[in-house]
Amino acid sequence: PDPARPVLSRHYQAAKGLGTVWHRAAARASLAAARDDAIAALVPVLGSGSVVERLAAVSSLATVAADADASVRSAVADRLAPVLADPSVDVRSKALLALGRTDPDRARDGIRAALRERALQPNAIDALGGLHRPDAAVVEALCALLPDTGVGGAAAKALARLAAVAPEPVGRAVTPVLDGDGGRASGRARANALRVVA
Repeated sequence: PDPARPVLSRHYQAAKGLGTVWHRAAARASLAAARDDAIAALVPVLGSGSVVERLAAVSSLATVAADADASVRSAVADRLAPVLADPSVDVRSKALLALGRTDPDRARDGIRAALRERALQPNAIDALGGLHRPDAAVVEALCALLPDTGVGGAAAKALARLAAVAPEPVGRAVTPVLDGDGGRASGRARANALRVVA
């Protein structure tokens, strides 16, 4: 038997279990204390040598912070943002989803940068769609993906979500695509742009 194996297993079980047990602890009297304890226990696991443990910690942090107030979600997002540089594409992908559920505005540049990595595009697009204050660079980056056969539909959905909070900048960016962009916009790009304004 490998003596290191049980240790990894215990760390994984603890990280995964904290997210699951969170709902039971939340029902008890000290919600804030239980949340703080769970976050304090999970943050060190983000630096674990095990991909499985890091994945469990990212998921559990998102679960713990999902129903929290804005300050807790922002603090968790600050802890998750550096995970976008994790060596594992799976961990980076899970971190994008977690940031989208907590506070994507805190990691806007890192999320937008993840659009360059094909494997991360779907989750980065989803996270960007959750921004509360989209900027022109984000809207332009998503509009650039509208013709993409793989993620154009997801970009359209994200832009539609952003249009709900910032209709004017999204409308300005999508209008040229709807108008054919001087003959450069593909039919797929125009169809996806139409989904944004529909």
